[in-house]
Amino acid sequence: MAATANLTDPAHYARPGALAACYLILLQGCGGGAQPATVIPPVTPPPSTSGLDNRPGNTSCLAGDRPSTALSLGTQRVFPNLSFSSPVALLQPPGSSSRWFVVEQGGRVRVFPDNAAATTSSSFVDITARVRSGGETGLLGMAFHPQFPANPRVYLSYTTGATQLQSRISEFRSTDGGTTLDPSSEVVLLTVDQPATN
Repeated sequence: MAATANLTDPAHYARPGALAACYLILLQGCGGGAQPATVIPPVTPPPSTSGLDNRPGNTSCLAGDRPSTALSLGTQRVFPNLSFSSPVALLQPPGSSSRWFVVEQGGRVRVFPDNAAATTSSSFVDITARVRSGGETGLLGMAFHPQFPANPRVYLSYTTGATQLQSRISEFRSTDGGTTLDPSSEVVLLTVDQPATN
């Protein structure tokens, strides 16, 4: 039968070598003492290979010079005679640069000629009665069929719902060669309940 030492008995520590034995027991219990300590040197990060001061070694795709501190930016109003209510998108149909379409958050899409002197826009479609608008909700997007107006379909993304907020994607059709969309032609493609207004 193996003898055990009572390490809580103060008389145990009065014997010669008992303190050294306790030290060795503690070291072994902590996983140390049997091997020399290994010192792990800190990891040196690799040298930077890209950024404004160091460019990657790619001769076919070169970054331009560092921007000048004297660089100034500004805006210019392209269609100064027109105004819109909460515009969220400005787009042209595929293959045509003669007209611009402005998607207004409240539920209207306006159209006007590509002419800086344009003074009026006309209604392309108005679905304000179906749209729940405000904050991050409303008529939020529009996409033309790739062959528009030969293929008369246009897709609108908007939020709706009196009590339960829903995001909806619908298809609408033009019945007049692309001049307007028929609001009664709506085919709902996707409806998703939204838990919040953002």
